[in-house]
Amino acid sequence: MYVQILCTLMGRSYRDKAKGRKQHNKKSSKKKQEEKSSSIIPPIVVLVLAISLIGGGIFLYLNEDDGTNTYTPDEDDNNDPDPKDDLASHLTARYETLGGAPATLEQQLGKVVLIDMFATWCGPCETQIEELKTVKSYFSGSDVVILSIDTDYSRENAQMVNEFKDKHNADWTFAMSTAEFNGEFPASAIPTIFILDRDGDVVYDHQGVESGESLIQILSSYV
Repeated sequence: MYVQILCTLMGRSYRDKAKGRKQHNKKSSKKKQEEKSSSIIPPIVVLVLAISLIGGGIFLYLNEDDGTNTYTPDEDDNNDPDPKDDLASHLTARYETLGGAPATLEQQLGKVVLIDMFATWCGPCETQIEELKTVKSYFSGSDVVILSIDTDYSRENAQMVNEFKDKHNADWTFAMSTAEFNGEFPASAIPTIFILDRDGDVVYDHQGVESGESLIQILSSYV
C-alpha cells in the first residue's frame, strides 16, 4: 500500500512537472511569436514610409514650376516697336544746321545724298566746292541732295561757314558737324565725299578732290 501511495505521488509530481514544462513551452513559444511579430513591424513601417516619400517626390517633381513652359506677358508686349530702333547709327547721328538746329540723315531717307566733309581753311576743299557746282547743276530738281558739313566744328562756327558759302556762291545746304557725326563719317583727310542711296546705305566714299563728272556718273546709278 505504501508503495502504491508513493508511486501515485511520484506520478503526480511527474505530471505536474510535465504540465509545467508544457505551459512554460507554450509561453516561450508565444513570447517568441510576439517578438517575431514585433521584429517584423519596423521594416513594414519603413517600407510604407519609403513608398510615401518616393510617391510624394514624384508628385512634386511632376508639378514643379520651373518657368520653362510658362509665359508672363510684359506691359510693353502690345506696344509697337519704335521705327528708330531699326535705323543705322549713321542715320541718327546728329549734326547742326547753320541756324543751330539739330538734324540727322534720317530726314533724307528716300533721297540720294552726297556728303562733302570740309573745312573753310582747306584749299582742296575750295576746289571740291567748285566741282560740286557741276553736280548741283546736273541734278537740279531731282532727288539728289548735297550736304557740305564743316568737320572742324571745334575751331570754326556757323558765321565762318556762311561766309565761305557766300564766297563760292554755293546754293546747297551747309552745316556744322559734331563729335557724334564725325564718329560715323570719319574724315582723316579733307575733302572727303560720302554717298548714301535712297535706303540710307553708304554706297561710296572718297578722300581727296573728286571731279564733278565722276560724281555725276556714280550718283546716276542710284537716282
